[in-house]
Amino acid sequence: MISGANAASLQPVVNDRAPAGVPLIAYVELIGGVQPILSGRLMSKEQVALGGDQEGADLGARLPATRMRRDTEGVFRGTMALPPYLPAGEYLLQVQVTDPVANRHHIFRRELQLLDHR
Repeated sequence: MISGANAASLQPVVNDRAPAGVPLIAYVELIGGVQPILSGRLMSKEQVALGGDQEGADLGARLPATRMRRDTEGVFRGTMALPPYLPAGEYLLQVQVTDPVANRHHIFRRELQLLDHR
């Protein structure tokens, strides 16, 4: 995870905690694959408590799918912007890497706490 309003202010998100209201980007690297696609969903902890983390549940904000780009070393990289200006609270970020050509997919989940700094 990376936070910041522009390229000059980018900082890593440490311990899955960041200030509320700043732009956040999920960054994923993958070794191997053929044509991996990155997609995801962001849910509040309240939505998770209602069953939103179950496969097939349609709660939370969908993050648009994007193709991961391969570098010269064969490593695929991809980024997804989280919804802007999220309020303080606890969230679950669910990232899915799907490779339809290789017929593989994997889901990663990270908890994220956005802090109110008033």
